[in-house]
Amino acid sequence: LGGVMSFFYAIDHLLLADATILNKLSPFFVSLFAGLFLAERLGGWRLVGMLVAFSGAALVIKPQLAFAEGGVEALLPAMVGLGSAMLAGAAYTLIRAMKGREASATIVLHFSLVSSVVTLVPMLMNPVMPSGPQALALLGIGIFAAGGQILMTTAYRLAPAGEVSIYSYLTIVFSALAGWAIWGEVPDIASLIGFVLIAGVALIGWHASRVAGRVV
Repeated sequence: LGGVMSFFYAIDHLLLADATILNKLSPFFVSLFAGLFLAERLGGWRLVGMLVAFSGAALVIKPQLAFAEGGVEALLPAMVGLGSAMLAGAAYTLIRAMKGREASATIVLHFSLVSSVVTLVPMLMNPVMPSGPQALALLGIGIFAAGGQILMTTAYRLAPAGEVSIYSYLTIVFSALAGWAIWGEVPDIASLIGFVLIAGVALIGWHASRVAGRVV
C-alpha cells in the first residue's frame, strides 16, 4: 500500500514517464532484499547492475537541478517515486518468500483488504463525491489495477523475479506514449539516458539468468 500511494503521488507531481521509470527500480530492490533476507545469491554482476541502475535513477531524479530550481520541494516527488520502488521491492520479496504457501488470489485479497481499511479513514475525514466521469475513471483504475496485480502476483510466484521483471519495463514505453499523446509530456535527454541504463541493465540481467539456467 505504501508503494502504491507513493507511486500515485509521484505520478501526480512528475512526468508520467519519469514516475514510471523510478518505480521500475523495484526489481533491483528485490535483488537486494532477496540477497539480504532470503539468502538468494547476489552475484557480482548484480551488484554492478544495481549501481548502474541507480545511476540511471539519478539522471531521472536530477538532484542538483531540482535543488537549483526549487530546493527540497522540487526533489521530494522524485524521492517519493524512488521510495515507491523500494516499498514495492519489499512487497515482491515477501511474495517470493511465500512461494508455494499462499494462492495469488489470497495475497491480492489481503493487499486489497488492508488498502481498503487504511484508506477508509482519510476518505471519511474528507469525503468527496466524484462526478459521473470521475466515478467511471475510478472504476477503470480499480478493474485494471486488480487485473494487473493478480497477473503480476501470479508471475512472481511461478518464476524467478529477475525473469518476470524484464517484461514490466514495457510499462515505461506505454506510459511515455500515453504522456505524450494525452498531455504532450516529453522526457528530457537525461531521463531518456536513465531509462536506457535501467532497462539495459535489466535486459542484460535477464539474459544472464537465462544463460545460467541453460548451463545448469
